[in-house]
Amino acid sequence: MTTLVLGHKSPDTDSTGSPILWAWYLNKVKGQSAEAVLLGEPNTEAAFLLAKWDLPKPRIISDLDENQPCVIVDTNNPAELPAGVNGPMFKRSLITTSSLAVLKQKARSRSQFAHSRARLRL
Repeated sequence: MTTLVLGHKSPDTDSTGSPILWAWYLNKVKGQSAEAVLLGEPNTEAAFLLAKWDLPKPRIISDLDENQPCVIVDTNNPAELPAGVNGPMFKRSLITTSSLAVLKQKARSRSQFAHSRARLRL
């Protein structure tokens, strides 16, 4: 079954671009079937960027089936998500900017460590 990748209702630029990028990652890098979807029409800025980069607007949905696998990006607020996302049998993953910030900090720390080691060798 295809995994749907979605952000919050009333999609802004982050909530439009993040599902597109994460669906691409799942499809191309991980070899999993994924589709970016939106929970409404993208705002003016997001629509402009889709047009500027010649990206197709993701399909708009209003709810999810209970057994629909999905990845939620750009929000952790249940009020910004479809009602069905909180069902007991719902299969989902959550990626927030705070979880990505932790990964970025770890990567930066490794990079700084490697850079420091390289300077010591000189």
